[in-house]
Amino acid sequence: MTPTSLDAERKGLTPSYRLPKSHRLKRKRLIQPLFDREDEKTRALSVGSLLTLFRYQAPSVVGQTVPFQVGFAVSRSIGGAVTRNRVKRILRETFRQNLDDLTEQLDRQSDVLTMMIVTRHLPADESTLKKDLVDSIKQLALIVGSISGSDPVKEPNGTVK
Repeated sequence: MTPTSLDAERKGLTPSYRLPKSHRLKRKRLIQPLFDREDEKTRALSVGSLLTLFRYQAPSVVGQTVPFQVGFAVSRSIGGAVTRNRVKRILRETFRQNLDDLTEQLDRQSDVLTMMIVTRHLPADESTLKKDLVDSIKQLALIVGSISGSDPVKEPNGTVK
C-alpha cells in the first residue's frame, strides 16, 4: 500500500490507489528537454516496446518537492484514442505498483527525476507490456542508484550521506 492509502485507512476514508497528480509530468517546459537529443543531461533506456527518457531537474524548475514526475506517451501507430488511453492507464497503474525500488534510490537525491515512458509499438499481449515496464523500472533504479552512489548527497549541516 502507498503511504497515502495507509493515511486514508487510518482516517476511515476509502484509500486512493492512484498515482498522485503531483507525480505526473504535464508541463511542456519539462517534457520538451527530454526529447532534445543534443542535451547531454537527458538519458534514454530501451526495454522491449518501451523507451524511457529521463533527466534530473532542480525542484525549483519543477515547482514540486516530489522525488519524481513521470509522463506516458503512446505512438499513434498503436491505434485510436481509446486504445492509446487504455495503454496509458495500464502503464500508469503498473508503474504505481512497482515503483518501490525506484523511490528507495530517489530518496537519496535532492533533485527531481523527470521521465517520459514512450510506447513505440504494442506487444502481443498486456502481460508483455507490463513486464517490459517492470524491467525498465528495475534497470532505471540501478542506473539512478549508480548515479547517486557516485554523487554523495550533503546534509544541511554539511555531513555527507
